[in-house]
Amino acid sequence: MVMTMQLGIDSFAAAVSDPASGLILSPVERMQHLLDSGAVAAPNVSALQTQIFNSRLDAAVCALFLVLVSIILIDSLRVWWGILSGSRSARVEETPFVLTQLRAEEL
Repeated sequence: MVMTMQLGIDSFAAAVSDPASGLILSPVERMQHLLDSGAVAAPNVSALQTQIFNSRLDAAVCALFLVLVSIILIDSLRVWWGILSGSRSARVEETPFVLTQLRAEEL
């Protein structure tokens, strides 16, 4: 008898207890129970492991971008607070405009 079931990241992140013992199973133990029962075939396990890895990689990249954007936002707020409170001058630190010496066809 083959059961059709939907496996996803949430099914392995949730705390699930063993019906027989009442103990909470780790994701590895739950995967082993699924393999032993025959509910998941070997090719699906490989695909599931790839999906889990990709989801964790996506989460790590997302966390990195979140940290970088937060740093930029906090620094911008710090500078603006200084300008608005008068403790910092609002000056531009750009180089002056220099007209190019190139002809139009050289651009």
